[in-house]
Amino acid sequence: DSQDHNVSAMVLCILTFIGKYRSLETEFAHITTQLVPICERLATEGTTKQAKHAMRCLHVNIANQEEVFSKILESLKENLVTSSPHCRTSIVTLGHMALLLPERFTHPIKNVVSRKIVKELLLKV
Repeated sequence: DSQDHNVSAMVLCILTFIGKYRSLETEFAHITTQLVPICERLATEGTTKQAKHAMRCLHVNIANQEEVFSKILESLKENLVTSSPHCRTSIVTLGHMALLLPERFTHPIKNVVSRKIVKELLLKV
């Protein structure tokens, strides 16, 4: 199972590398339609490594980043509780979202961090 996680992370690395030179969406739109839901799932439910690579892959390979990242952000909110097995992955994904599209997601991420992470996670503990 750990090997599967490493393989998927490596595949995403390769697709990200390709996307830096030519977006998969412009060259191979049919691949992108399958890739986006996989990356969305890994960004919310995968390992932290898969989440990081999924966000990078989406960033270089799709044009409608804001739409996809917004959808991921909404999904993350459910996982930002200590009882969720995907809590750590969600925090990693938030960080990469802030890093990759800071001009778009600064305000929404600040709200999520202050409400979900600080008030609900840190202050409860």
